Amino acid sequence: MKPQLHKQNLPTQVSQSSRVEIQDLASLLPTRTLVLVSIANEILDILTPEQQQKLAARISWELANLYRQWRLVANWTNIKCYA
Repeated sequence: MKPQLHKQNLPTQVSQSSRVEIQDLASLLPTRTLVLVSIANEILDILTPEQQQKLAARISWELANLYRQWRLVANWTNIKCYA
């Protein structure tokens, strides 16, 4: 099933009946933009440039924090094994 691309300007207030359940975040390779993916596998290209920038910064921070934690655990494991 090929995902469908939807690009639209959504109002700031979304009614309960028009909500879409999001399952994932993805990147469109041709444009290198972040998009949302619905549970129906629809690609929703609806994020503003500011929202994309904030999400990209948060993803970078979370990954850096994860790698730091991995290094700490690896260092702790090596120290514990040799002690």
